[in-house]
Amino acid sequence: MFNESSKIKKMNLEIIEDLVKYYNFEDITFNNDLCRSVGFNLDKDWDKYFKLFLTNSNKNNYDNEQFNTYNICCEFFPNDECFDFKNLEDAISFIISNKYYK
Repeated sequence: MFNESSKIKKMNLEIIEDLVKYYNFEDITFNNDLCRSVGFNLDKDWDKYFKLFLTNSNKNNYDNEQFNTYNICCEFFPNDECFDFKNLEDAISFIISNKYYK
């Protein structure tokens, strides 16, 4: 079901492993059969968390969960905002810098 090449799959699995190991993210791909994703929890009940969708396509189509950027969805922000980042480092920095958002 995933829309990714074997090269992208390998890279995404390594990214997920590192984010879980070094940055306290959780693999939330099991909730999603189109795009690999990780979550960064802000509270113990997972009511507030960042969803980071990993790249899986040459095009960007949020409705079809096709991303050529690293997409962060913040459903707990006032307008359910989503943000696109061209590189993973900027996406991680955004999440870490907002981890105390209330």
